[in-house]
Amino acid sequence: MTQQFRINETGIKEIIKSQLKRSIPLFLIVVVVAVVISSFNIQDKKSAMSILPIILLVLLGVSAFSMYRGSSKLKVSLASYVLTIEPNMITREQLNMPTISIYLNDISEIVKNTNRSFTIKGKTPGDIILIPAQIENYDQLEFVLNQIKPATTRTTQPLLQKYNFVFSILTLILMVVVYTSTYKLLVGICGTSLLGILSWSFYKLQTNKNVDSKIKRMMWWLIPVTLSIIYAMFLKLSA
Repeated sequence: MTQQFRINETGIKEIIKSQLKRSIPLFLIVVVVAVVISSFNIQDKKSAMSILPIILLVLLGVSAFSMYRGSSKLKVSLASYVLTIEPNMITREQLNMPTISIYLNDISEIVKNTNRSFTIKGKTPGDIILIPAQIENYDQLEFVLNQIKPATTRTTQPLLQKYNFVFSILTLILMVVVYTSTYKLLVGICGTSLLGILSWSFYKLQTNKNVDSKIKRMMWWLIPVTLSIIYAMFLKLSA
């Protein structure tokens, strides 16, 4: 018998609220970092003091608008989420994301995460279905999943997920060092590390089937950012 599960309005609001709680502090830190880098690049400090408040207001406005647009798009995306369980297959469909279908016999593991969400893993690394804890008829879904394959209960968050915020802060610190430091060795180490992190992040994002295609397109802005970092490193290391 085919069964379908969706995310109701209450669940969508809960997910968006959780996303905003994580995003707002990071957005504020990004704004501060951008202002710091700008202040170092303005030679006339008196001019900097008069210009920086304007830069700060513009960046805060852009950040607020970006979060609003992002929340609106996320709401539409979550409303389109459909999990279909058939006698021989489980399928996740969602707007602007590739449909993921895994045959039940190909399921290698079902994980119940610390936040009560589920992760269904197929035989290949790209075949991963994420099921939010806010899914409707949660108890029924959990029962059905355990009939397919007993779920493994995860007691701790994955390392990268647990320290995701710290990882983001580290990336921003490396960027500040590259653009503001005059020590060649420090710029070389931090710049190389930063380029590695950005390249790895871009690759993981583009190959992730659970990321909205619009977000993937937006992340191409990392290319000019990367070129800017390389240029800054070249100027400082060749001076």
